[in-house]
Amino acid sequence: MLRILLILLTLSKSISVLSQPASFDKAVRQLFFDVNIYKASSSIVDSFERVADLKYNDTVVNQWSLSASLFLETKEEAWTSGHKFSFSKSPIAGFKIRSGQIIVRLVETSTTKKVMGLEWEVDFNNKKEGELFYNKLKEIFAPLSTKQKTEYDNFVGDIAQYSTRNENEKGVRDISIYFGKSSRKEKYQIMLTLFNEFAAEEVVNTEK
Repeated sequence: MLRILLILLTLSKSISVLSQPASFDKAVRQLFFDVNIYKASSSIVDSFERVADLKYNDTVVNQWSLSASLFLETKEEAWTSGHKFSFSKSPIAGFKIRSGQIIVRLVETSTTKKVMGLEWEVDFNNKKEGELFYNKLKEIFAPLSTKQKTEYDNFVGDIAQYSTRNENEKGVRDISIYFGKSSRKEKYQIMLTLFNEFAAEEVVNTEK
């Protein structure tokens, strides 16, 4: 009986290791339905369009912006555009979500197109489902990180920041995860950004 239990425990650990993404970048990419966001280019919208679980809202609004010209470091007239993809299937198997969305923000001129930013958020039917998803994200990223920090903010809610500076890591290396109740939607939600205070510190130190 003891031998059987030991075998089952070993198998359980093996399955757990196999389900854990092999790198920080792959863990992030999993949330974006395996689209390679690190090498994001003007074709990233096409890449998301090819994902069966994503629905593209092709109502695109172009808006002229001075910051867009500054972002591209050009004197040409530039504008921004937002491309919204919605989904109802969780990017992490076995976890429930209400809905989610990925927004790709591009900055463009008549001759250039570049990714300005990515937004990712997921809404839940209740707090418990959100907590389970949030805790799973912490479980995924903690062992892949060289720096991490979790805290609670009265305005934002739970915040978890993870970074890797492992020399073998390639791709996305920083992520911030926010979990709380949206005042706009009155739903519990998780939002993430591909930046955090560790990355900010590195930028400051580089500029000195």
